[in-house]
Amino acid sequence: MSEQKQAADRSLAVVPLAGRRDLGRFIDLPRLLYADDPCFIAPLAFEQRQRFSPKSPYAAHARWQGWLAL
Repeated sequence: MSEQKQAADRSLAVVPLAGRRDLGRFIDLPRLLYADDPCFIAPLAFEQRQRFSPKSPYAAHARWQGWLAL
């Protein structure tokens, strides 16, 4: 089977974040994507968790929904 056929057989599901585990995966994604880039500096995970927390000042007046492509 050719590589193009194998790639076409794979499906991509875009799903909303649902819980702490998904949020952790969402926060880790840039670090994984740019792991080979020596110029990339990943944001601190605890700051990202604070930013996306329901207790953040932003959450007092806005809503957001994170998504993961699996």
